[in-house]
Amino acid sequence: MISNRTDNESITDVTVTEESTPTQNEFQVVYILTYAPTNELKTTYVNSLATTIRYAMLNGIKVIPYILSGVENASMAKNELLNNLRGIEYHSAVFIAHDIAWDPVSFVQNLISKEDVVGLPVVKKRLGNVIFDLDLNIDYVEKNEEGLIKVNYASLGFLTLKKKVIDDLLDSSPSITNNTGNEVKNVFEYQIKDGQSLSDNIVICNKIKDYNYDIWLNPNSTCAQMADNLYAVDFMTTVFPQPQEQSQAEVGTETPLPASDDIKSLYE
Repeated sequence: MISNRTDNESITDVTVTEESTPTQNEFQVVYILTYAPTNELKTTYVNSLATTIRYAMLNGIKVIPYILSGVENASMAKNELLNNLRGIEYHSAVFIAHDIAWDPVSFVQNLISKEDVVGLPVVKKRLGNVIFDLDLNIDYVEKNEEGLIKVNYASLGFLTLKKKVIDDLLDSSPSITNNTGNEVKNVFEYQIKDGQSLSDNIVICNKIKDYNYDIWLNPNSTCAQMADNLYAVDFMTTVFPQPQEQSQAEVGTETPLPASDDIKSLYE
């Protein structure tokens, strides 16, 4: 369901012990923001959420899930979720889709990263192909010292934002009245640019970059998506396939590399 990867470039491991559990007033507050369009949560989501709350608590993080349903417009629902954070103290907020599964360790890794915006790869099925909801320069991959990969945009299926990023977005956005009569800051929206319709994923990431924040991806764990089927593949081994090892008997013979042109073309 969740694929994990560890190597020399991975983010520092989080050590957890029962004895390390902090007292209540030492907890760092983090909100999970989820829009559920059909008033239902997938079992994959519920299982990940329950495990994450406990794991985060052992690491001094108090996770508060805020789930909104009954709003037909997805962008307006996300605006309402974000606007509820105005005027309160917290460390970060994590947008997580209602139909995915994620790794609790990676959840905490993103929070303790020095970067202000960190996502996880989210797999999805589109037009018969399993792809990832993100955009990166496949020919020149920039990594930081934590092993995070810089991307042009990352999915709102799993995106961690520090409070200062959210404050900048809210402060700069115009106020509008939504269909429930509430006044909210219009952070999430669809846009038309050069004749193309841009999703709120892309628009929000463009706004974030306008404030000189970089958008990073934690490649060590991939979120699975539960739609008509469960889609779960590993980001690193799919997008960056490695040559197969040769046995002694095969030395001197040509070993074909895994085909990557189809994957590569999705990001060009």
